[in-house]
Amino acid sequence: MVNGGYGTPIVFKNLFFCLNSFDSIAAYNKNNGKYLFNRKFDDRIRSSMNVIDGYIWFSHTSHLIALDENGKIIHDFHVPNAFLYGTVSKYQDELIIIGTKYIQDENTSNKFIWAIDKKNGNKLFEVNLGVGSIISTDTSGFWLQKGYIYMLLIMIKSLRYLLKMAKLYGKEKSMETSIVIL
Repeated sequence: MVNGGYGTPIVFKNLFFCLNSFDSIAAYNKNNGKYLFNRKFDDRIRSSMNVIDGYIWFSHTSHLIALDENGKIIHDFHVPNAFLYGTVSKYQDELIIIGTKYIQDENTSNKFIWAIDKKNGNKLFEVNLGVGSIISTDTSGFWLQKGYIYMLLIMIKSLRYLLKMAKLYGKEKSMETSIVIL
C-alpha cells in the first residue's frame, strides 16, 4: 500500500478502508489486518471517505461515488464542469459536497457548495462562493453544525483566512452566505 494522500481512513462494518496510491481505495479486515481488495479509479481521489446510509461516499474529479462494502460502485454521479474535493456529508436527505467549477463566460474557476439527491444524483441547489483556486488544504472540506455549513478557505494571493458560513433554509433549499475575515 502506498500513501493515498488526501483522505482519511474509515471503519465500516468489519472492514477498514484507506486511500492507496492516490487513485485507489484498499480494504482490509479490521480484526486481523488481512488485505481484501483494492478498487482503482481513473483519477486521483481528493476527498475523505464517509459512511452515509450504508455506503462509502467520496469524490474524485467531477464524480460523487458510493461503494458498498465489497467495493462495488452503487452510485456514480457526475457534476458537470466541476472538480470535487473535501468532505462528503449528509444534511437531511441530501448530500453536501464542495469543489470548484469553471465558469466559461467569466473564464474563472469558482468555489461551490452543492446539494445532491443521494438517490438519483440530481442537483438540488448550488451556491457560488466566488473565485478561488484549489490548494491542498481545501481537501479538509467543511463541517455541519446546527443547520450551518462552515468552510475554511485559504486564499493564496491575500493569505487571509476566510470563514464562509451558509445557513440552510428548510425545504426551499436556498442558502445565505456571509464572509468573516479572521
